[in-house]
Order: sequence, then structure tokens, then C-alpha cells
Amino acid sequence: MAKIPYGLFMKVMAGEDYYFEKGLMVMTARYHLKRGYCCGSGCRHCPFDPRHHAGATAVAGPVPDQRSVNDEGQKPPSTAV
Repeated sequence: MAKIPYGLFMKVMAGEDYYFEKGLMVMTARYHLKRGYCCGSGCRHCPFDPRHHAGATAVAGPVPDQRSVNDEGQKPPSTAV
């Protein structure tokens, strides 16, 4: 499992950088781009080329807004407080 720098971890935003699905935290393409490299863990929204290749930094192409719809066609729950 890749280590997340402490400073970066403190700057992630619910609904922007991740959402929960079936009790699991799903990181968005925005989060991965913010981190700047592929961790190689097979992330659903990996924006790098080649996909799922640890250390890859080249962006595969236009990255859709992953927050709008999850794989089940549902909008992630609102995180507004």
C-alpha cells in the first residue's frame, strides 16, 4: 500500500477527492492528480498512463468529473454539513 504524505492527507476534501461506496472510501481522479503519481493499487479512477503502474505520472487524457456519478449510476451522497 502506498504511503500518503501527511500534509496531503490533511488537504483531501469529502466529495471532491473521495466518496464512500458500500462502506469503502473511493478516491477520485482529482485526488490522484493532486497526488501526482500512480500508486499501482488498481484504483478505479486512476488517470495515469499506463493505468495501475506504480510511479506513472503521465495523464492518460481528459479526466471526467468522477464525483458526478459512481459505477452504479448513482450520485455519491452529499457531504455538506
